[in-house]
Amino acid sequence: MDVGFDKETILTLSHLPPTMYSARAQKMRSSEIRELLKLTESEDILSFGGGMPDPTLFPMEEFVEIAEEVMRDVRALSYSPTDGIKSLRETVARLLAGKGIDVTYANVMITTGSQQALDLISKIYLDPGDVVVSESPTYLSAIGAFRSYEANTVGIEMDDDGMDTDKLRNYLEREGEKCKFIYTIPTYQNPSGITMSYARRRELLQIAKEYDKPIIEDDPYGELSYDGETIKPIKSMPNSDMVTYFGTASKILVPGLRAAWIVGSDEVLKKCSMAKQSTDLCSSALTQSIAKEFIDRGLLEAHLEKLRKVYKKKRDAILEAMESYFPPNVRWTHPNGGMFIWVTLPDGIDAKEILPKALEKGIAYVPGKSFYADGSGENTMRINFSFPTLEEIDEGMKRLGTLLKEVAG
Repeated sequence: MDVGFDKETILTLSHLPPTMYSARAQKMRSSEIRELLKLTESEDILSFGGGMPDPTLFPMEEFVEIAEEVMRDVRALSYSPTDGIKSLRETVARLLAGKGIDVTYANVMITTGSQQALDLISKIYLDPGDVVVSESPTYLSAIGAFRSYEANTVGIEMDDDGMDTDKLRNYLEREGEKCKFIYTIPTYQNPSGITMSYARRRELLQIAKEYDKPIIEDDPYGELSYDGETIKPIKSMPNSDMVTYFGTASKILVPGLRAAWIVGSDEVLKKCSMAKQSTDLCSSALTQSIAKEFIDRGLLEAHLEKLRKVYKKKRDAILEAMESYFPPNVRWTHPNGGMFIWVTLPDGIDAKEILPKALEKGIAYVPGKSFYADGSGENTMRINFSFPTLEEIDEGMKRLGTLLKEVAG
């Protein structure tokens, strides 16, 4: 159909000036990880950048069989309720019971990945100029979600036990009226790999209650424990009514399902459901049905055991390689689970500035500055160990070690 526009007019319309977009859109920034992944598509690059599960461990045969059966049910090809398929919500509630979280399906809402959960929570809580308090560093896409609603993120330093709750209390005492909620990834944190101690978790709950601040607990990695200890979520602890909990299938099953969940109070889930209606109406009934069947058939625990066994070998291998190849003035974390190692370079060395040299050597990582809301952390980087092979881990750390010796002495 001819709409009456000539070529010049069409080109003009397709290149609108920045002022045509909303003020919010003009402030949007692309994820540094997503941009980096574009650079690492070459087979010559050993990528330690993304938070990627090992695709060779995807349970392909089981998923193919389940998907074929599920697709014979017309309900799996239809719309689902906004809050998610009831049977999957019941399944998630049973999984959570094993983590010490006592809820019914009514307190579970299915989202299209944890990133949507972050977006929905931001949408229902944040106004322009509000503040979210988080660990520093923290998940960069969480910072992006909060920023998209024109809120600011204030980072609280961590030590080996997680967020420094004394500094958190000091901040809330000074400027607590600006804070809408506290965001934390307490178990095998992204990007640091640090796990918050139980003493800190109890103190965090006490502070949240004292200052009347909700806690958003993001727990993508809690099942990926490599040293035999099962870490109970904050949401499982007494007096945790103010905690809204996020979980996901992306790290423990496959990311392509885009199946995640929010666990919270009736009021929080009601607001999130209304916000989700204007976002995508509902998450995919097909992928929800596949996730539900996989878990209900008792396949998840065996799959998790496989993941833990393989990722533990990779974790051990990368720590050993760093010890062998890195210069002595470089430090790194020693996580008990999850997917990441956090590397700290000597002061004065900018991990982003040396990234082009790393790419020349055929290796990629994520500069740590992206994970700091205040733009600090120039001398840090995040290394993922779940995606590369054992051989790539050794070769990649050898190359990175060579570079670090050149720049760090």
